[in-house]
Amino acid sequence: MIVNRSLRKIRSKTRAIEPIIASLLLIAIAVAAAVITYSWVTGMVTNQQAQAGTSIRVDNVQFATMPKTVVLTVRNTGTATAVIATIYLTNSTDSALYTISSPATYGAGSTATIPAGSTKVFTITTAVLSWKAATSYMIKIITDNGFLVESSYTAPVS
Repeated sequence: MIVNRSLRKIRSKTRAIEPIIASLLLIAIAVAAAVITYSWVTGMVTNQQAQAGTSIRVDNVQFATMPKTVVLTVRNTGTATAVIATIYLTNSTDSALYTISSPATYGAGSTATIPAGSTKVFTITTAVLSWKAATSYMIKIITDNGFLVESSYTAPVS
């Protein structure tokens, strides 16, 4: 019984966290969660706005025979300058025939930048490029901010 009385005295002397401190801790946790959520959403919105300003399309594709080249006319229909990061030319089996990822290889005098509302011609000419007549090819163009445009084109018969 003496032990029980001693335990009761110890228990009655210990106190929990003050209600004011508990409230302040809850407010601090809620503010920290709001700041983390705000920074995450802001990053997503900024990325989406950058992609929304970029919009490109392929206006024309020509398969030239001498030498075997592919000439692409790309139009920027967006409100921001588009920077082409990569151009892929693939066949129907989805194996990459040609990949351009360096501005130095976009053809004579070409750069990877297309101002808003203008067009740019890209010429793909290499020793390894060998397209076949009446064969379907997929052309995929990716900008530096992730905007993607892809379409299928068929090489001419003659």
